[in-house]
Amino acid sequence: MATTSELKTDISRIICETLHIQNAELEGAKDLRDIQSVDSVNLVRAIAQIEDHFDIELDDDLVFEVKTFDELVSAVDELTAS
Repeated sequence: MATTSELKTDISRIICETLHIQNAELEGAKDLRDIQSVDSVNLVRAIAQIEDHFDIELDDDLVFEVKTFDELVSAVDELTAS
């Protein structure tokens, strides 16, 4: 089981690679949808990469409710802990 710090690192890497953005753009409270050059299609692609990497499936409703990077990390943390 990965620590929260390891989850953040992995999720950050996946998002940055998929969305072609810098890590600094993912700062905690920032709404992921407000990051310039990010659209809903690319965000869904990043979520799919995260699901594949951790071998989990995020609930569709949850995917659309999650707004910040920290909320996404928490959701993945809950699923990987069980």
